[in-house]
Amino acid sequence: MDLTAKRKLITKNEIICVGQQCDILNLPRSSYYYQEKATMLLIEDIYEDCPFYGGLRIYEELKESKVKVGGDKSTQRKDIEKAKMYWTDFLILENEVMKNDK
Repeated sequence: MDLTAKRKLITKNEIICVGQQCDILNLPRSSYYYQEKATMLLIEDIYEDCPFYGGLRIYEELKESKVKVGGDKSTQRKDIEKAKMYWTDFLILENEVMKNDK
């Protein structure tokens, strides 16, 4: 059974925690919580379109897009900060290129 199939078998419930389900399926917990690159790209797209959005608004946009986002706020914050840093650096470089072209 491949990783994707194993991830789909895991459910959040009160009887067996996610960690135990991962152990039963011989699946590392990190593989269960792995965020695909598409999620990061979507965060970057949202930030590019609306750089004034805060973390909560970006999180809400992801939920509206039916993207599975974790409940771990520190992980969300890290992803959002990465996207902000990327676009801040991009805009700085873009401005420098435009100044040099003049």
